[in-house]
Amino acid sequence: MEKENIVKCHVYLKDLNDFAVMNEAYSDFFKSHKPARVAVEVSKLPKDVVVEIDAIAVACKHEGCSHKEEKRMD
Repeated sequence: MEKENIVKCHVYLKDLNDFAVMNEAYSDFFKSHKPARVAVEVSKLPKDVVVEIDAIAVACKHEGCSHKEEKRMD
């Protein structure tokens, strides 16, 4: 799969004041591809990290789908 298969991200920030820094890194990673996103502040993250991001990706098998499928997941 490619990053273009990502359709939505959930961003968990330990401090919402870090949003601008995270947003710059996020934009650098995704470039022109803009998946939907939710960003929230949380009180604690595993291993005391400052940000955690999970992503939902789609792999289409039907003709005409705009998402590429490069890897079969059985």
